[in-house]
Amino acid sequence: NITYEINHCGNFQSGQEVEFSRKSDRIYIAHEGARDYHCSILSITKPTADSGRLYSKGTILGYTVRRDYYGDEFGRNGAGDLFGADVRKAKVYELQGPTLIYQVDYCGAFQAGQFSPGQVAEFRVDDDSDVERLYIRHDGDKEYSCQLEGARKLDAPAK
Repeated sequence: NITYEINHCGNFQSGQEVEFSRKSDRIYIAHEGARDYHCSILSITKPTADSGRLYSKGTILGYTVRRDYYGDEFGRNGAGDLFGADVRKAKVYELQGPTLIYQVDYCGAFQAGQFSPGQVAEFRVDDDSDVERLYIRHDGDKEYSCQLEGARKLDAPAK
């Protein structure tokens, strides 16, 4: 159940089975009739012994602050505008995973999950429920439950 993400070191098809061996930080993929492909390992994902869940490693790139307006449709003053609405600030973090950059916010109760740029985090994405969540592991076996706002490919520009 270990997944290796490798750099482009051959022309492979999605789902193609290959024979390989691992030595330190390299993967050697057998190539019929030629030398093996020598590939650098970008990331390794494996289940933890305690939960069986698959976590990936990522890096917090930074955050932006977004203002959320909430309350009933008329705000607190009943005028039907946003002047009476409650306002809260949300830190929207960017987490760079092996293949995607995720935008997440509201991590834990009262935004307990506070992260710093450059911080390495183990995370998993749960898209089995109605609302997609991203979970960031902390203190060994605990998780911050973050609201997943979006994701983009690593080479895609930020919007």
